[in-house]
Amino acid sequence: MSGLEFTDAAAKRLEKLYLTKDVIAQRSETLRQLALVKGEHVLDIGSGPGFLCESIAALVGPEGAVVVH
Repeated sequence: MSGLEFTDAAAKRLEKLYLTKDVIAQRSETLRQLALVKGEHVLDIGSGPGFLCESIAALVGPEGAVVVH
């Protein structure tokens, strides 16, 4: 047991962190380096609040897929 408690307040803090300038820049660089194209299938392990998954899904489009684990 990790001792983490998942509450609405904790979720809001995590979301606020993931929307900081540094984390947004990191996410953008990750997407740039992945160089995804429409139709690709992607496995995202450790998705966090899902902002990266959302961006990946937009890039691969309805022909592709994002699987979250």
